[in-house]
Amino acid sequence: MLNWSVDALESVLATVSRFVSGKQPVDYCELTTNLGVSQQELDVDPDAVSTTLVCKDCTLMTVFDLQGAYQIMGKEHFLTLCQEIRTKAIGYFGTGHQFSVVFEHDPKGAEQQLMELAAPSINTAKRMGLQSVDMLIDRVKRNIPYVAHEPAYLVVYTSPAILSKDQLKNDVSELQQKRAESKLPSIMYGQSPVNALESLKISHDTFCQTVLSDFSQAGENENGILLRPLPSHRLVKELKTMVQRKSTHSDWRPTLFGDRFVPTGSESKDDYSNLTAPMIGYQIFSQDIVNPKGMGEIVESDGVFHGTLSMTQFPRDPQIFESLYNSMDHSIPWRVRYDLTPNGLNAKRLERMVASFTAMTDHNRAVRDSFDYMSKLEREGDDIACGFAITFSTWAEDYTEVKRNLSRLEKAIQGWGGCSVTGTHGDPFAAWAATMPGMTRSNPAATAVPPMHDALSMMPLRRPASVWEHGQMILRTPEGKAYPVELCSPMQDLWIELMVAPPGSGKSVLLNTLNSALIHSPGAIRLPLITWIDKGRSAQGQVAFLRDSLPEGQKHEVVEITLRNSREYGVNQFDLHLGCRYPTAHDKDYLRSFLSMLCYDASTMSAPAGVSDLMSELIDTVYDKCARTTPHNYEVGVENRVDDVLHQLEIYQEHDDDWWRETPWYEVMDILFNHGHTYEATLAQRQAVPVLTDFNAALNTPSIKQLYGGAKTATGESLIHYVERCLSAASHKYACFAGRTVFDISSESRIVVIEMGQVLMGKTKEGRVQNALFYMFARNMGAKNYFINAESLLPVVPDLYQEYHKTRLRDVAEEMKTLCWDEFHNTGGIDVVVDMIITDAREGRKSGVRIPIATQYLVDVPTPLIDAATSIYVMRGKSESDAQILKERLRISDDAQKRLDRECNGPGPHGGNMLAIFKTKIGQITQILTNTLGPIELWCYNTNQWDMALRAELYQRVEQTIARKILAKAFPKGSATQRIRAMKRRMGDDSEGELNSSITQKLASELLVEHEDTIEEEQAA
Repeated sequence: MLNWSVDALESVLATVSRFVSGKQPVDYCELTTNLGVSQQELDVDPDAVSTTLVCKDCTLMTVFDLQGAYQIMGKEHFLTLCQEIRTKAIGYFGTGHQFSVVFEHDPKGAEQQLMELAAPSINTAKRMGLQSVDMLIDRVKRNIPYVAHEPAYLVVYTSPAILSKDQLKNDVSELQQKRAESKLPSIMYGQSPVNALESLKISHDTFCQTVLSDFSQAGENENGILLRPLPSHRLVKELKTMVQRKSTHSDWRPTLFGDRFVPTGSESKDDYSNLTAPMIGYQIFSQDIVNPKGMGEIVESDGVFHGTLSMTQFPRDPQIFESLYNSMDHSIPWRVRYDLTPNGLNAKRLERMVASFTAMTDHNRAVRDSFDYMSKLEREGDDIACGFAITFSTWAEDYTEVKRNLSRLEKAIQGWGGCSVTGTHGDPFAAWAATMPGMTRSNPAATAVPPMHDALSMMPLRRPASVWEHGQMILRTPEGKAYPVELCSPMQDLWIELMVAPPGSGKSVLLNTLNSALIHSPGAIRLPLITWIDKGRSAQGQVAFLRDSLPEGQKHEVVEITLRNSREYGVNQFDLHLGCRYPTAHDKDYLRSFLSMLCYDASTMSAPAGVSDLMSELIDTVYDKCARTTPHNYEVGVENRVDDVLHQLEIYQEHDDDWWRETPWYEVMDILFNHGHTYEATLAQRQAVPVLTDFNAALNTPSIKQLYGGAKTATGESLIHYVERCLSAASHKYACFAGRTVFDISSESRIVVIEMGQVLMGKTKEGRVQNALFYMFARNMGAKNYFINAESLLPVVPDLYQEYHKTRLRDVAEEMKTLCWDEFHNTGGIDVVVDMIITDAREGRKSGVRIPIATQYLVDVPTPLIDAATSIYVMRGKSESDAQILKERLRISDDAQKRLDRECNGPGPHGGNMLAIFKTKIGQITQILTNTLGPIELWCYNTNQWDMALRAELYQRVEQTIARKILAKAFPKGSATQRIRAMKRRMGDDSEGELNSSITQKLASELLVEHEDTIEEEQAA
């Protein structure tokens, strides 16, 4: 009864207040229009958009997307950062300026946010005919319980109060003159095109740039708080969503100054508002907002009830924002707004005067002393006494629920350093509007006068920041913030990704996640080009999934090769681009590295001094011999397909046998290409280029002997003889690259996985050298064409082939390309391989090449590669050697290292945590992120023998999407091994193969019976 009476009294007061003030909900919005982008601004930044809005009193407002902290920082580090921001603000935060910071936590908004992030990838899957939509949606569903929509805003105001009287007078006069010259009619409800004071705009732009710079450069390593100016259209849309949560469509867009507008409404000779877009307030409040009778100060809008609390007592012991956040019930939605104004002591001069007069009591003496202390700080320039007001809001679709939410919210606030709040404001609409970013500058909360440092420390400034608003890969923070990561981002100079984790830490899952994200890149119309150098069949699940999911005519685009050291897999490392007689500069660098590796001394893990220079000279000599002085001549019977085409074209009959015996293969290549037989021309070129034995023979040419004949190795052996011995040994040892190319990867192949298990040796020095050679060989086999660009290729292309290669260059330039190195530690960190990867990354940046590298420990990765890497994922802590590298080379904080050790311990039921480091053009981002896969995705990447057999059995019986849904429901952890083991124990003594086969068939049958409802639902859909 008492609660009802209080609510009824509050409703009466609210109604009276609204009646007396004569205000409608739209009147609580101070925004009128936006400032368009000037030509001068477009000249500086062609992509510039409007970010400044105009209030009714000509105050200018800009809202920043408050992303949060670049780095992981503990409490002490954060408080130091606040001190630094406060110190800088002392110089410019004065009369006419105001800050607002708004943070919102909306659990129900998670699904929409995650679906909007995933939508481009889902559209790509549909466009490519890839049956992976179920996997993408399942990942979203799996993450929803862990995520809340959590936008944060920093609102910056500059009011006319900043101008001197004369300056204000002149600006107003200019504004009136502009209106008179343009014969601007009366516009009462529309957006006026003449609306800004020129001097105020200059001051506001300067203020915004200063704030942006000071926040971002504060703190350790000048990586402070990341702010992004929010486009005016987006802010208005987000305000409308806050007001009308149910009916605002995700595609709704406000009409602002400069947008195309069709005049609507009735005409009036006294008002021409119908010729302009409605003022912002009318676009936001397009439905009635009510204060239902008997519901106190609850506001109902669009079927949602909103309640508001305002702080009446500043905390005795100010606490950081995370203390409030962690004590909050995360199932309820809530919003908090902080308003920070300068000259707080002036605003409180009446209270200060009263406290001085009545200081005979202990309480008032303490109040007076507090005012005196703040005055002293201001006089000495140590701090700013700010006016500080805080309001809170929560909402629900049911009145009872919103009241319950208000109680939970109030309880959490009271524990935040000893605060007091009230839900009675007299005008519930004003209180509600005061919780939204930029809606109004007024705030019904009691104004406190804390030091600016204390006020800043209570704000949500150190939430994890991301430089990307959208991205192919959607991760999350452990706190619950969705975290998109853009692969091949223009925000990074290179695209080298390092994944570091010992076995069992989720490295393979992350590698699969990254590559799957790239496959589903927004706008893609076909599979990207990926060469995946694999060890341990990490890619097997991805390959099986893609083959299963692609349309029938595209399954061949995914190829898996188990590399062996045999002629069957022979690929000549000295092949050239079609028509060329000489390698490009980038290819020559690779060949020099490869030949030098063949001459590595395992005892020193290096080639003797002078070998690299000798190889460079040798490459020039050998290719020149094959092209000019002693070319390889055509022979009948070597390439039957070439012979057949020459006869079919009746070209062979034009010359006698002697002429053909003296004709170089290069000339045959030109003839075939000129007649449109490109593939046969390629076969002819393979016979024309050098092979490894040609390099041995060329060591005896006079030019080589003249330059290197006197050179010796450290043991006194002739350098030429040493190289000759090494190359001869390699010709016998490595069958797969000792001769001409016989292994063909189809030009239609898009994703090529090269399994290295059969050719890699152990961790001995000799093994590391061989491993490095085969990694280089696999790289050249799958990705040689990734690095071509016009600058390096066209100068070595004969005129006949120029147009062919220009077309090829255009095609390659449009492709996304990935060269993936798994289990990189097997290369032993040999300098030649590291240099090749860094060169590939720098050259590949021009051609759109991404290079992910997976290894077990950072200590396995040479320093130059760590320095070059732009995205680093460390998936397990407590490694002393890695900790030292992280601190010295990657400059992570002690706080970040502590969280890595504490939170990153391998995959768990909620996903796998990792320390993610992103080197971007605006600074280094360091955060703890979580990769949470849905059960369908876990089944897609599963490479367990039993699970793969079960998956294949179900694929044969029902559609793939239905099979995956059944497996996900029956085994949400992504494996059926426990149930299969139990079935094996109950079965007889059949042979192992028959046993496994019968078990998977029996289990598949059982699952189909158990999940009949699922099958019927999917088939009906």
